[in-house]
Amino acid sequence: MEKRVREAVSNVIDPETGLSLGDMRLIDKVKEVEPGVVHIEFHLTSPACPLALTIAWQVKKRAEAVEGVKQVRITLKDHMFSDQINKYLNQS
Repeated sequence: MEKRVREAVSNVIDPETGLSLGDMRLIDKVKEVEPGVVHIEFHLTSPACPLALTIAWQVKKRAEAVEGVKQVRITLKDHMFSDQINKYLNQS
């Protein structure tokens, strides 16, 4: 499952660069922490990226669309609003 999730989220496009997160090597970790529950860690090209929430939301939605995924936990790292974005996206 980790491989399929990584492939799905790697295709998210950064609108500012036009490149995928995978091409820019921004996906740091994809781990199935328990059956159907995936944790994704990633970073962006700038700690002040104005589209961080949008990109993080797309990462979460792409992962949720993978067959067998029941829950996705997101960790955006090294962004000035990481704490707020992570809290918002990981509310159950």
